[in-house]
Amino acid sequence: MTLSTITPPTEEPIDLDLVKTHVRVDGAEEDALLQGYIAAARASVEAYTRRSLVTRVVELRRDDLRSQILLPTAPVQSVDAISIEGVDGVDTGLADGSWRLLDHMTPAQLVPATGTYWPHAMAGVEGGVKIRMTVGYGAAQDVPGDLRTALLLYVAHLYQNREGELPTGDRMPLTVSALLAPHILWV
Repeated sequence: MTLSTITPPTEEPIDLDLVKTHVRVDGAEEDALLQGYIAAARASVEAYTRRSLVTRVVELRRDDLRSQILLPTAPVQSVDAISIEGVDGVDTGLADGSWRLLDHMTPAQLVPATGTYWPHAMAGVEGGVKIRMTVGYGAAQDVPGDLRTALLLYVAHLYQNREGELPTGDRMPLTVSALLAPHILWV
């Protein structure tokens, strides 16, 4: 099972001006460095929590369709398409409306629509079942405040500790991991 980004987010959950105020930087000399830290912190937080912060399109690839699929990222806004790649390399799409997204639970689940069944056949190739989804909280301002605060603190940590480790050997400050803990998606 692999999860790949098809369409990346168009913005970061926190902006450069907020970061510059937080780390007390004036001028533009450090802008590129701080923007890199913002992107790195977002990627790290998303990997740590298994959550997508800002809207993006991803594709989950699996070997089979089960009657219930736990989706390995959150929040899931929509399931846009499901297709099965045959041994001939041709994708066969499932009809729209042949699935239900149970997004009221965490992790979200994908199941056949009521009264329908999915094909029992496995994909013709490894990873041939493709589930395309739109994920994320929405725009930057829609990301929960505690996640934005964790990002801000993590960017400040990266900026102030450029060698990447705390004296204890930890890579992420305890305050940041404490803010992220309630958001970790266990799949």
